[in-house]
Amino acid sequence: MEELRQQLARVFAAELAEHVAVLRAGLALAEAGGAPDLRDLFRRAHSLKGAARAADQPEIEDLAHTLEGLLEQAEAQGQFGPAMLADSRGLIDAIEDAGDPGDAVAPEAGPTAVAEEAGDEMIRISSRHLEELTGSLRSLREELDFRATIASNLRATRDELDGIRRASTVPGTTMAEISARLARLHFAMLQLASHRIEADDRVNRAASIVEADAQRLLLTPAAALATGLERLARELAQEAGKQARLTVEEDGAEADRRLIQRLRDPLMQIVRNAIGHGIERPAARLAKGKAEEGAIRLSIRASRGGLVVAVEDDGAGPDPAAIRKAAARRGLLPPEPSAGEAALFALLFEHGVSTSEEADHLSGRGVGLAVVADAVRRLNGSVRLTRGAQGGTRIEMAVPLTITRRAVLLIEAGGQRFALPTNAVSRLMRLDPAAALSLEGRPAYETEVAGVRRAVPIVALASLLGLETAPGPAQATALLIERDGAAVFLVVDALSDVRPLAFGDPTDVAVDMPLVLGTATDAAGEVVLVLSIDALLGRMLGRAGEAAATSLFAVPERQRTILVVDDSITTRTLERGILESHGYRVLLSVDGIDALGRLRAPGAEIDLVVADVEMPRMDGFTLLAAIRNDRALAGIPVVMMTSRDAPDDIQRGLDLGADAYVTKQSFEQGELLATVRRLT
Repeated sequence: MEELRQQLARVFAAELAEHVAVLRAGLALAEAGGAPDLRDLFRRAHSLKGAARAADQPEIEDLAHTLEGLLEQAEAQGQFGPAMLADSRGLIDAIEDAGDPGDAVAPEAGPTAVAEEAGDEMIRISSRHLEELTGSLRSLREELDFRATIASNLRATRDELDGIRRASTVPGTTMAEISARLARLHFAMLQLASHRIEADDRVNRAASIVEADAQRLLLTPAAALATGLERLARELAQEAGKQARLTVEEDGAEADRRLIQRLRDPLMQIVRNAIGHGIERPAARLAKGKAEEGAIRLSIRASRGGLVVAVEDDGAGPDPAAIRKAAARRGLLPPEPSAGEAALFALLFEHGVSTSEEADHLSGRGVGLAVVADAVRRLNGSVRLTRGAQGGTRIEMAVPLTITRRAVLLIEAGGQRFALPTNAVSRLMRLDPAAALSLEGRPAYETEVAGVRRAVPIVALASLLGLETAPGPAQATALLIERDGAAVFLVVDALSDVRPLAFGDPTDVAVDMPLVLGTATDAAGEVVLVLSIDALLGRMLGRAGEAAATSLFAVPERQRTILVVDDSITTRTLERGILESHGYRVLLSVDGIDALGRLRAPGAEIDLVVADVEMPRMDGFTLLAAIRNDRALAGIPVVMMTSRDAPDDIQRGLDLGADAYVTKQSFEQGELLATVRRLT
């Protein structure tokens, strides 16, 4: 118990310092005549109040509650008055005095502890993870030594070339001797080139393993999220005249410790929501045939590369009528009944929407779930509210296991570059204008979603972001976005790349847009805005009808068909996305045998083949030979794509009749597109 108290004190001290710093900066900006983000300041005070409750700091909790009320007034008025500024400043001073670090519990040193860069806090690291990192570093060292050996051999080859040059000037040296030495040197250089490629691949693989092992050092048991929540739920229930017990289920998952820290606030808010809105008073529960004590179940588990945290209560459950009424009070237009409960329940995550008639320590301000949605969005996650299995309320947060690097799809819209998390994109498509539909006045396209063919609305990203849109073929490139049964086609100008990038907060570049999840830095060092799928989907469903269907589409007068053959689904998807975004129709095959079947199918009209070399069943060279030996197919241009650029392999491909050879090590979409344009 003492260890738990110390842990909470350490975490709260860091969180308190962060909130106070932001609140003070906001007040300073207001005093200077600027316009601080009042909603963000309000949410900071709200989060601080919840954190103080969890850390058993009642004085700070009361002060934060009072500050929250002042900031709510400021937001309603759109500015701070002089008296309000003075009162807010005094409250922040009092909060800082109440949380004086001198009273905080000193961190307890433990085995295998290292200091975090941000301060002197000690963190525990698994000895197993350290052993794995040590082993991968040793392997990387060996691969670097191997590459150094190749460099030494290259120097020896250079010396041999100098020797041949000198020998050619010595009287009596025959051309046969010189030719023999040059032939041996040529063979040695080809071998060295092949070995250098192999060495680079091995070093890259070893470095990737080191990076993954280093990332694991940041992992901590996700069950740490539950620390202190059982007590929090019990005390909140007692204060509200209710009875509740929180139980925890977890599967031993590990997650980035920074992720765990950032999930604490939203999780505490969800527990507060379960007590304030879900669990009924004992008399009401007995009247419904329920136990006096309400049940709240916290589930923490790993799922498909992410972390899923769900809180489910056995209370009254969400009230659609009350939600519609609350939305109307905020001037929000509730969705049509045909849209289903999911769309209606999503309104509870909007700022200011609350089904409570009066505000108290637990609920009524309509900010709690908005804080949750905002926090989860910044973690590249999603949150949804549904009915629980027992008729109560279930709120589920799904986030990546790490916040350092994430795979993104780089796109272009309105002359600017953006990024989207790859896990949000179900499909890349080239939309056919002839197949466009009208869905309740909105442009739409029929496709399969969750196993069912249906019309899906379309909207241009540039229009959604308020950027200029220019007609052209690239505007027919669409991403199918799906989330919780909703689906939308997002039209972009072009696709650039798919790669893992380091993420940062929007505040790192002074950006605070509702649609922005964060920032990422690309290979050239440029900052790219990462868009929030949840925010985009919500806005798209509301605005998809603003543009005419015909304005979104344009296709080339003569569309060429390209067959991409590769056993890697990632490579196939990337190449298809690049080619489709530039007006080509793309067919896919998983190996040479599959490709021959497509090429020989009745009515097949394929203008070019892009084939990998190394594939199961039938490799690229065998496929190329089969194409050239088939009179009906021999005229189709073939581009070979391979991760090996050894001279022998390149020569073999050209001898077999390849029209071009593109190596994946130096692959750039510009090179592929230039080759395709030249051959078609």
